[in-house]
Amino acid sequence: MKNESSCQELLGPLSEYISGEAAESLCMQINAHLAECENCRVVLNTVRQTILLYRATASAELPDEVSDRLYRVLDIADYMVRP
Repeated sequence: MKNESSCQELLGPLSEYISGEAAESLCMQINAHLAECENCRVVLNTVRQTILLYRATASAELPDEVSDRLYRVLDIADYMVRP
């Protein structure tokens, strides 16, 4: 298993890796790391499953009060955009 800083470094660009937008050399580094690090494989699989679940339910709208609470908990209220 790799050390924690190695995990953070390689999983930082996780969204680009998952979407297929990461450079080939970076994908090779991440693949090599994933081959040795079960924790990072779990993180990767969890993110992929979260994306799939989101896409399956993306058409469902949250009530404003739920959205407001979620953004506050995630500390990203400044990024919330209302139509």
